[in-house]
Amino acid sequence: GTGDRARRLHDGRLMYQGRLDNQVKVRGFRIELGEIEATLAQDAAVKDAVVMAHTDESGDTRLVAYIAAADVPVNNDALGRWAAVWDTTYADVETTSEVVEPGFNIAGWISSYDKRPIPAAEMREWVARTCERILSTEPARVLELGVGTGLLLFRIAPHVAHYHGRDIAEAGIAAIRKDPAFAPIANRVTLAVAAAHEMDDVPEGSVDVVVINSVAQYFPDVAYLVKVIEGAVRVLAPGGRIFLGDVRLLPLLATFHTSIVLAEAPRELPMAELRARVQQRLWHERELVVAPAFFDALRQHLPRIARTTVQTKRGTAANELTKFRADVEIELDVAHGTRTVAAAVGATSIEAVRALLALEPDVLRLEALVDARVGGDVRAEAAVSAAPAEETVAELRARLMQVVAEGGIDPEALATVDDRYDVTIRWPVSGEPGRFDAELRHRIRAPREALPIAPASGVFAPWDEFVHHARLDEFSPDQVMAFRERLAARLPDYMIPAQFVRLESLPLTPNGKVDRKRLVPPAALRSSRTYSAPATPTEIVAAEIWAEILRVAKIGADDNFLELGGHSLLAMRILGRTRRELGAAPSLDALVRGQTLSEFAAQVDAMRGGSLDGGASLDDDDISLVPLARDRFKRSPTGPGA
Repeated sequence: GTGDRARRLHDGRLMYQGRLDNQVKVRGFRIELGEIEATLAQDAAVKDAVVMAHTDESGDTRLVAYIAAADVPVNNDALGRWAAVWDTTYADVETTSEVVEPGFNIAGWISSYDKRPIPAAEMREWVARTCERILSTEPARVLELGVGTGLLLFRIAPHVAHYHGRDIAEAGIAAIRKDPAFAPIANRVTLAVAAAHEMDDVPEGSVDVVVINSVAQYFPDVAYLVKVIEGAVRVLAPGGRIFLGDVRLLPLLATFHTSIVLAEAPRELPMAELRARVQQRLWHERELVVAPAFFDALRQHLPRIARTTVQTKRGTAANELTKFRADVEIELDVAHGTRTVAAAVGATSIEAVRALLALEPDVLRLEALVDARVGGDVRAEAAVSAAPAEETVAELRARLMQVVAEGGIDPEALATVDDRYDVTIRWPVSGEPGRFDAELRHRIRAPREALPIAPASGVFAPWDEFVHHARLDEFSPDQVMAFRERLAARLPDYMIPAQFVRLESLPLTPNGKVDRKRLVPPAALRSSRTYSAPATPTEIVAAEIWAEILRVAKIGADDNFLELGGHSLLAMRILGRTRRELGAAPSLDALVRGQTLSEFAAQVDAMRGGSLDGGASLDDDDISLVPLARDRFKRSPTGPGA
């Protein structure tokens, strides 16, 4: 043969798919990747397939199959899973959160750093600042998509004529109705169980503000986000706006994960391993993370959108909500202003800003200000990326302490610098992480509506280019098992990929060939420590459960749940399966704090008395909630809400 590989299309033509002699070496075996690809292509469920060998910093090489499914259904599975998770969380509120007061249920708000609930005081400020922004234009009719536990509803509804809240979780809607704070506002509130895109029953032009707060990250993909925004535009009255709150920012995603890993890392950990852990978290990021440029592209897609503003979060607390997320305001049908806007200037301190305001300008525009709140995290990420592989965390931390930080400004300090001015703090025009632009408008002499609207900029690109993850709907464990079984019938074990990644289509170069450089590794990097095989019967069973749900081919006794890309949704699935198959399961908070497999198995054995016999089973092993320890949620008697 020629060594070429082709596939016959439905019309009889042959589509060239590369060479069969694309050889790699994995665990001592020389493998023809094209042979695996050709075998996969024979599966009726596969439209196109490419297999890549990815090697991590520790030298471990893993085969990954990228598959464009022949018939990709409209995926509601991710939405259904989130609905089940939130239903359970809201229904079991007594074990997942302590209700500080009526109308203030902060169940599920867990810090990514210490896996503890975000302090109530910080959540109060987060809620208050968010409501201020939503109410700033004094809307009369509000529609909230993803109303949750009503944190915003209970504070906004008293100030509007009508508030319509919707949520995919039925238990959340039921909890709002049962909340003692609901009765006084019930006459101006309507509630419904519905997904975010289900707005056909909402009359066109009947809403002043559509609120989508802290839920977009759970949308299945960016196309779904666009669909929801399209629906919101339809129901908005002329001059209405969309408030898209708590949007996770793509340019700060690596900074965010680096800050978490660096905070958790032991002093002796080398940089090579720390970078591997960061990359591992990035590969396992399952939430929708959006680039600010996406919102400018929306203006080209939806002509009614006149202005989009990506605003820095308000708040004095420097936590993951204020540092790595933004509030996006999407305004419709705003007339173009004619006022000349002052040229932008720079400033290195809040004192320098006060000096500029002493001249009483109508409008003061500041550009590329150093963000004191997130600047340290940005510098740390840069230092981690550039550090020698053998440098330890302790050495890096010592170097960072010696760095003299460039002058920075706290966004919250700027927002409150002078009560004569309204301040808008936004993502910088430069796009540089760790900086921000600001516009200070005199409240009397320069109302916002008088300012001109900048034209949409940039080249329109496919929506997937603006997000970290285009899709959340991975192959199910059953589908992965089916692929493996079909391959095992024709190929030796060492030629079966460790992971199977679903794509809508394979990326192509301009000349129509598969662009392999764009097929980035999704698998978890293994730790550089020596692999320790599961030894006890419980460890062996638990390893099989972890491997299937975390989609990692081989789990060692010392492997850590978080380091393998685990998160709360996967933890719930693991705990449900464990309880069904082993008769007991540790608590959710223990697992999400980073248990190793051996620690997890030991806790299971302790709860069962060391026996594999007996134990109650769960009806639904995929989504089940194990109660969190209540002491994780107790407030100090002298703290907020006491």
